[in-house]
Amino acid sequence: MSLNPFTLSVDNFAVCDTVANCDPSGASGGYNGNLGGLAIQADSAINITFNWFADGLFNPNDQASIHLGLQNLNIYTGLN
Repeated sequence: MSLNPFTLSVDNFAVCDTVANCDPSGASGGYNGNLGGLAIQADSAINITFNWFADGLFNPNDQASIHLGLQNLNIYTGLN
């Protein structure tokens, strides 16, 4: 699989504890998990290769591999 050059941006993203109640609005007064913006920019094609055997990808007795051809990848963050 090959992905053409792209830019992906997210205005706000949050990291929340699965045990605690994550409140993105901040109305509870607790930490809402918001970290800020995130952008990923790929200036060249990304090649992804999956290899597995006939028994399937999740067979515990065989090996599988994933190759990520990441080049010219930029990651930007805007922290709150």
